[in-house]
Amino acid sequence: MAQTLDSVLAMVAPQNGEEFQPKGIANLFSSIIKRDESEALLNAFLDNGQDPLQALSAATSTIPYLFILSSRLSTVGAPPVHADFITTFCESLDPIAIRCVPERIVKLAKGIIAFAESIRNLSFALEPLYNLATRYPPSTHYLTAIHPLYLLICIQTRHFTSALPLISPPVSEIDRTITDLEYTDVLQYHYLSGIIFGVLKNYGDAESAFELAATSPASALSALQLEACKKHILIQLIRHGKVSPLPKYTYNHLIRHIKSNSTYQLLIKLYPVVKGQLQETLTKEMDSFREEGNAGLLQIALARAPRWTLKNLMNTYLSLPLKQVVSSAGLSSETEAKEMVLSMIEDGELSATLSPNGILTFTEDSNPDVFHPKAIETVLRKAQVSGTYLEELNHNILKSRELLTKVGLVIHHYQIYGTYFHLPRL
Repeated sequence: MAQTLDSVLAMVAPQNGEEFQPKGIANLFSSIIKRDESEALLNAFLDNGQDPLQALSAATSTIPYLFILSSRLSTVGAPPVHADFITTFCESLDPIAIRCVPERIVKLAKGIIAFAESIRNLSFALEPLYNLATRYPPSTHYLTAIHPLYLLICIQTRHFTSALPLISPPVSEIDRTITDLEYTDVLQYHYLSGIIFGVLKNYGDAESAFELAATSPASALSALQLEACKKHILIQLIRHGKVSPLPKYTYNHLIRHIKSNSTYQLLIKLYPVVKGQLQETLTKEMDSFREEGNAGLLQIALARAPRWTLKNLMNTYLSLPLKQVVSSAGLSSETEAKEMVLSMIEDGELSATLSPNGILTFTEDSNPDVFHPKAIETVLRKAQVSGTYLEELNHNILKSRELLTKVGLVIHHYQIYGTYFHLPRL
């Protein structure tokens, strides 16, 4: 007798009040796929003609629902899926159950994106993908294969702030048993995070994200890492007015490739003095920057060049007239120079005073970047968040006797500065 979807669902239905374990249900459905690569059974309706997605509960029949839904979203000619089935599943799924079949979650996510494209409403994918990415892993500190897919949709639909809950918490966990994560997923996650932080003008996190993408271990030159390296250079110019070398563990071919790029090397060498040869080169290569998607960052860096020129003058002068600021920074008038100076003082970028007769006097022995109230508040807020997270991470590590045994840390006492502290028995 031919197997039907009804008979398969009957096999995993609760028997005498006892439910099948998620792993057992997942193995059953996986075996069906091995026998039937076309997944025709998963695309069938029930014997009574009812849509199984309407008959099943996403919360209590998570794995059957997942296999059927992901199959119908990705199989050409399968019965159409109503949008409500997608949103309901992603809102109601049992996260512990779906961790048994990580490859099926990726299939579902890609199917959701394809569905959104088919209805010409890419924004539809945002909510279900967000629910998958936040409900599926054990915590927001886990990186999954869903993350880069969701970030890309956020960028394509220009919903940049919607990505913050997934890119703001530090990533510390990658568990291949619950997520079908590949090396390229990690690269894409950091690269796309950098783009989003950059658009939101969070240049500190953008710099960190692009550096992580550019310096990830590699055995061959990656186009994505090269693009991350170029964006990292521009972000550093915006944020610091100069470029620091990448860490020594960066892939050698990447460093050699970027050093052979005359445009970026000229920019690194001459910035923030944007005139003469540099100005001519940038004008000539602007189309290349546009093709790379870096024209916006370049324009911001060029707009900030006069500010960095002025900050560099602090190392040479105690005071100078606005007329000299105009000539040194390449500005058009004293009015423009005055507006820039007052803006920098207000934003905490410059510690100085401006007299009524247009004399700018720098404050000696001061570092506005460190002592400005906004900077202090930002640092304290980040330290608070990091402290809470590290405390949680430390607690979880101490609970894992297996991990501590592997690294040789399960001891009943140890000595620090001559004093013995005792670890509790685990």
